[in-house]
Amino acid sequence: MNQSKRPDHRRHQQKRRHSGKKRALLNIPRVSGHIRTTVERPLGEGRYIVFDIETTGGNPERNGITEICALRYEGGKVVDKFYSMVNPEIPIPPIVRRMTGINNQMVRGAPKIGEVMPLFLSFVGDDILVSHNTIGDMKFIRHFAKVAANVDMENFYICTHLLVEKLASEAPDKSLRGLAKYFEIHAGELHRAEADAVVTLDLFKVLLGRLADHQIATIDAAIRLQGDIESSMRLGWRLQPQVLAAVPSGPGVFSLFDQQNRLMFTSSAIHLHREVGRLKVFDQLPRPLLKLVLKAADLKVSRTENSFAAMLAECSAIQESKPVFQAVLWHQRILQTIYVAADGDGLMLGVGALVPGTIQAFGPVRDRRIAAELIDAIGLACGVEATRHGLKLPGHMLPILEAFFRGELDKLRADKPAWRQALVRIFKPAARRSDDVLRETSQKLRETRIPAKLTPIFDTTGLVIVPGSDGAWQAHHIVRGHPHAVTPLSLDLDDENWLGHLAGKFAATLEREHQKIQAKPLSEHDANRVNATLWWIYNGRYEGRFVSLADLLAGRST
Repeated sequence: MNQSKRPDHRRHQQKRRHSGKKRALLNIPRVSGHIRTTVERPLGEGRYIVFDIETTGGNPERNGITEICALRYEGGKVVDKFYSMVNPEIPIPPIVRRMTGINNQMVRGAPKIGEVMPLFLSFVGDDILVSHNTIGDMKFIRHFAKVAANVDMENFYICTHLLVEKLASEAPDKSLRGLAKYFEIHAGELHRAEADAVVTLDLFKVLLGRLADHQIATIDAAIRLQGDIESSMRLGWRLQPQVLAAVPSGPGVFSLFDQQNRLMFTSSAIHLHREVGRLKVFDQLPRPLLKLVLKAADLKVSRTENSFAAMLAECSAIQESKPVFQAVLWHQRILQTIYVAADGDGLMLGVGALVPGTIQAFGPVRDRRIAAELIDAIGLACGVEATRHGLKLPGHMLPILEAFFRGELDKLRADKPAWRQALVRIFKPAARRSDDVLRETSQKLRETRIPAKLTPIFDTTGLVIVPGSDGAWQAHHIVRGHPHAVTPLSLDLDDENWLGHLAGKFAATLEREHQKIQAKPLSEHDANRVNATLWWIYNGRYEGRFVSLADLLAGRST
């Protein structure tokens, strides 16, 4: 067995699990028709090549193979065997010699990989490869198949280590030796290709029994269960083409379910057919979403009357199901703001979508870099350094921040006792001893420039006018960024007095609600709903329009 690959595999998995939002395009081997037929067979009718290799190290571009053994397993028995020592054409490191017992003298007269690999490939054919910690083995097999024989390996593989993680997770030691002990499999001197291949085959037989117990009957189902991204991407979407073909156009919500009919992912869509189709572009999906998509066994779709209703329906579904992957991380319908959130007994000033605990926010932010620089400048003025999480400030800074972003700093400074009291609480004894801090902080904040068109988000009150059913309209009442009641509406937008009609019906009510409702820290659900509402108002008016309270009051006066 390739002794250097065990820790590499774990590091590889951890690195990929915590990778960024977008995946780089992987070099996934193609799948020809005759290769695909091999994975559509029942497990009991499969043709398997259970193999192991020994190498001089972990990187095939700098190391070589020293030994290969492969057993052809069909119909419940071994029907053929391939074995060869290999001259790696480089010295075997001492640590490898001690672990495997293979020394330079043993391989000096052995055939080189250019002779061995064509014979091995001929032995393998189109059959399913099986080994323990297969990812490391496949790096070498594919590399030397291409270098020595100009062959692109298309074979699917089953990794006994990955299957053990799913079928026998209770095993304390998942190395080949540890599993042999756990399953009471006879194992001799391991770290030699033939001995390891024999133990791997016995382990594979145990796992075939456990697959049957889990009612997994086909090779492709077993490969999907092992869960490696590459194999799942090669197998493709589990959903049948007719499922995608039946997805309607227009706005709505779609959900993905696993084989146990458990909800895995739900998202709103402006154009259902188009956005569901995007899920098949695997290399453009965030890694956590890709894993869910490849597990999906069912897709359910619900139409909505308009895109705004679809986004609110997504928020309700998220509240009910608490998915592990948030839809906004995929569709990116997020309004960027500078938000002020409650953080213990203080405040956190940050850039991004509204978060739970948000008290006030200013936006929309069109350039996150400029917004981050603004936060740094505020921190500099207040003597506090921002971190990657944002700027932590005392709770008493809220009136100063609101006055700053509203452009009313001079008005607050005119009330010198209140201004001094706030600064004393921030800087404590320093402000009591001198007026210098007062003047310096005031000047720094006054000199800090606010990006154009940053407005207080929770001043957003008005009507979202969107199509309803049967040619009618809906008026969603928005009060301080929150969606409230929905009123059916008969409205002709071609009528030049349409604004006056709306003003007469809604202006007084909205003005009263705006004055009555005061901003309070957002819950997680409210943060999602306000994010969706503000994104639609500022960016996503695909149908209908937003009429602000100021416009309604102006319309009423005319």
